[in-house]
Amino acid sequence: MKLGFGAATWLRVPGLAGLNKMLDDCSLIGFDGLEMSHPAVFDAFYANPKYYMKLFAIHDLGLSSFYTTLDFDDDWNYQASVRKAKQVYELVSEMGSGHVLLDQAYHTRSRVPGSMRELPKNPKDYVKRMADTTNELARFGKSEYGLATSWHQHWGSALMVEDNLHMFLEYTDPDLVNFCMDTAQLYVSGIDPVKIATLYANRMVYVHFKDAAIKSRARAEIWPGGPPFPTDDGCYLVNSKAQIIELGRGDIDFPRITRILRDANFDGWIVDDHDITPYAPADAAKACLDYLNGALDIWGERQIRLKEDEKV
Repeated sequence: MKLGFGAATWLRVPGLAGLNKMLDDCSLIGFDGLEMSHPAVFDAFYANPKYYMKLFAIHDLGLSSFYTTLDFDDDWNYQASVRKAKQVYELVSEMGSGHVLLDQAYHTRSRVPGSMRELPKNPKDYVKRMADTTNELARFGKSEYGLATSWHQHWGSALMVEDNLHMFLEYTDPDLVNFCMDTAQLYVSGIDPVKIATLYANRMVYVHFKDAAIKSRARAEIWPGGPPFPTDDGCYLVNSKAQIIELGRGDIDFPRITRILRDANFDGWIVDDHDITPYAPADAAKACLDYLNGALDIWGERQIRLKEDEKV
């Protein structure tokens, strides 16, 4: 398996101010690669992919995937988001990754942080359009660039409703569209991630391990004397119902999910797309990797290779 981390905690400010620090930190911590998103990142990478590919290679890191969203609520934005997705496939291919991650953004057209979109009045037609577009893009990515595609379920999207999620996965071609289970997004949406892992493990080549606390609050601190609780006002600034936190500090049953994936012979990417933390990004990332290693006995390819090199 390969272990990755998301860029959000390093790129909370506009632009690319945290990019070099992120590469340094994640290389030293021991991840295999990074998942990227953010418009500024895309613009920079798309303008000069060879430069950033070399920068990743210098740090012994890969691009695990690039995340992009589709807008199904406005025809003009829909066309623009499809064109952008095709550019993402081109970029990912240029940078030597094998995977693109698609999603419907959780926010409404108002772009107000934490605002809830109005769920479709005719979910069957709406979800069918989402699925048809995803099939088309996945077919494009596979035929033009040989890339895999996964759909990522997000809180606040049309697929935060469990029936809609099952409908979407029924309408998408399993030979083209994989499913990226995001454990925290499912949980915050009121969907049991263990159930989803059991049902769809065979459609997973890329997953998000992300922890959240609803029933409890974050357990303990990640180092002695560190802040025990997150400092934001709630998951995506919505309310205090849930907090996104470091792996192993919340409610999600990762040992059971890991057993389900292993039983399905999962051998893809496990990425913690960590949204926010009161800790320094490197400390939060190190805590997450320590949990994957120590609690779940999951080790990345780079970690295994470096251990073998030490024996020589």
